[in-house]
Amino acid sequence: MCNAQCTMCQHSLMKRRGAMHMSRIIDLIYHFGHKAKEIIPFGMQEPLLEPRLSMILANIKQMNPAVYTILFSNMGYFPEKQLRQIIRWGTLDLLEVSFYGTDETVYGELQPPLKFEQTRENILHLMQLKRELGRTLPKVDLMMLATPRTYDKVGAWAREWQPHVDSVSSVHYDGWCGKQPYSYEIEKLLWNSPGQEVRTPCPRLWTGMYVHYDGTVVPCCLDSDDEEPLGNIFEDWNLWHTSKRLNEIRMLHEQRRFSEIPLCKDCVTWRYGCEEEWNKFWMNVPLP
Repeated sequence: MCNAQCTMCQHSLMKRRGAMHMSRIIDLIYHFGHKAKEIIPFGMQEPLLEPRLSMILANIKQMNPAVYTILFSNMGYFPEKQLRQIIRWGTLDLLEVSFYGTDETVYGELQPPLKFEQTRENILHLMQLKRELGRTLPKVDLMMLATPRTYDKVGAWAREWQPHVDSVSSVHYDGWCGKQPYSYEIEKLLWNSPGQEVRTPCPRLWTGMYVHYDGTVVPCCLDSDDEEPLGNIFEDWNLWHTSKRLNEIRMLHEQRRFSEIPLCKDCVTWRYGCEEEWNKFWMNVPLP
C-alpha cells in the first residue's frame, strides 16, 4: 500500500498486493539473509506504513549484521515510535527519500495528495531524532526526480537541503518498461546527452532476486505485475539458480536479443549505469 499517487509511478496501475505473513518473511531472511550484500525489504509501496517494519529490519540484521539495508520512502507519514526503534537499534543503513518538490506547487503536481510542508517537517524531524539519539544511521539521501518542471531548480533545491540531510541526488525519469510515456528529447534536455547508446546486458539478472508478497519471484524490480513469473520461492528455495526461464532471459541478454523479452524490450533503465555495472560485475575494470 502507498499513501501517495505520484504521477510518474506505476503503483496506481499495478495489480493489488497483499501482505506477506511474518513467518514467511522470517523464512526468507533465514534462507537468504546470510548470503545477501544488500536487502531492500519493500518495493513499490510506502514502507513506513508497515507496522512490522522495525521487527523486520531487526530480524534481517540479526541474521546478518553486515548486510546493507535500504528503504525507499516518500516520508509523507511519520511513525515516530518505529523510527526511534530503527534509529536506536541501527538496523537501517540508508533511507532514500523521494521528495520531488522544489516548491509546494510542483510537489502537489508530482506527488499528490502528500502535503509539501508536512513532508518537509517530517524529514527535518527525522534528522533531529538522529541527533537526539546520537546516531549516524540511517544515512538519509534526499532524491529529486529530474523532469522539465524541476530540472532548472535542482541546483537551488540541492543547496537548500545539503546542510540538513546526509546527501542529495537527482534520479532519472523512467518509462516503467513501456507502461509510462518516455521522451528521448526530454532525456537529452535534462541530461545534456542521450545517455548510454550501446545496450549491455542487465547485471541485475545475476546479482538480484525479487520476491513478491505471495512468494512469486520475478527477474526485475520493475516487473510489478508478474509479467515474467519464474516460480514460487516457497516451493523451491533454489529457484534463482534452477529457473529455466531466468536462464533463457540471461542468455537473450548476453546475445543482445532484448526485443525478444516483452518485459525488457521497452526498458530505458539500462541507459543509465548498466554499462558500468556490467563492467564491474564481469570484468572488474573501469570504463575507458
